[in-house]
Amino acid sequence: MTFKIEKKKISDKNKTFIIAEVGLAHSGNFKKALKYVKSISEFDVDAIKFQTHIASEESTKFENFRVRLSKKYKNRSDYWDKTSFNYNQWLKLKKLIKRKKKIFLSSPFSIKALQILEKLRVPAWKIASGEITNTPMIEKMIETRKPLLISTGLSNFAILKNLIKKIKKKHKKFCIMQCTSSYPAELNEIGLNLIQIFKKKFKCIVGYSDHSGDIFAPLAAVTLGAKVIEVHVSINKKRDKGPDAKASLDLQQLSALVKGIRTIDKIKSKPQNKDRYFKMKKKYSTMFGRSLVLNQDMNKNQIIDKYSLSYKKPGSGLQYKNYKDLLGKKLNRKLKKDTLIKFSHVQKN
Repeated sequence: MTFKIEKKKISDKNKTFIIAEVGLAHSGNFKKALKYVKSISEFDVDAIKFQTHIASEESTKFENFRVRLSKKYKNRSDYWDKTSFNYNQWLKLKKLIKRKKKIFLSSPFSIKALQILEKLRVPAWKIASGEITNTPMIEKMIETRKPLLISTGLSNFAILKNLIKKIKKKHKKFCIMQCTSSYPAELNEIGLNLIQIFKKKFKCIVGYSDHSGDIFAPLAAVTLGAKVIEVHVSINKKRDKGPDAKASLDLQQLSALVKGIRTIDKIKSKPQNKDRYFKMKKKYSTMFGRSLVLNQDMNKNQIIDKYSLSYKKPGSGLQYKNYKDLLGKKLNRKLKKDTLIKFSHVQKN
């Protein structure tokens, strides 16, 4: 399966698609959001992603906080309201991201949010784990025929099977992303085994959305076949009080992760043929290999026995497999210790 997000081709043969997730790390401060874009753009990521919330469309005063951030928010709906941006702000963010040669993405959390992003011509949809059962919104996404990146933190195989069945009626441009809905996710619940299980079961591109707050799980995910990697980013994890701070990477970690992924991409793009490689490195086999040599000075007509031979570098002489062929043979000349023994050195029977 292959699809594109803008000009970026996503397939098992192409480079890993890296998404740097700002989420709500900006806390509703537009200047801070712009700063995030500028900072993240310094790295070789493919997309910079936000979250588009419209409080009145997705929440009520009865919604509980996942993380109690500040007393200034009356409830979680109030938090969504005070940390959201208007259309013009989203447009400015998108234009800045485009100038930085990155792709603008944002997860919608309501149909109205989806409509705003559709107006902004977002090139793909990211379905957050908690929205996996938001059927009305997902059906709208499917109708657009745009690629879908599906986080699986709050789904099981039955939910995924039903969703993929719906998607395939319209197109095949989707990626299932292993995700653990813990902030941060402990190593024993990362579940990277599911990457290959998803690939085999659903015959699709598979990715990994990280909440571990470190670089190791995403790097391992790439080696195991993940082609889309999403990580939360925080400019300053120590000062950041956002709900995803502990599950985020700082800029230094992001730099190391991107370098690691691009290195793995390069390695995986050059599969090795062991036999052909061996031929290319034959000179090293000779250099590092070993040959049968005399273990002592020996005279003409002296008989070679098991005490006469050693096995030493270089490997340009007779090999150990010729050991028995030499035993009991008489030398036809005088030879010094460490001479690489040859068949021409022994008398013919």
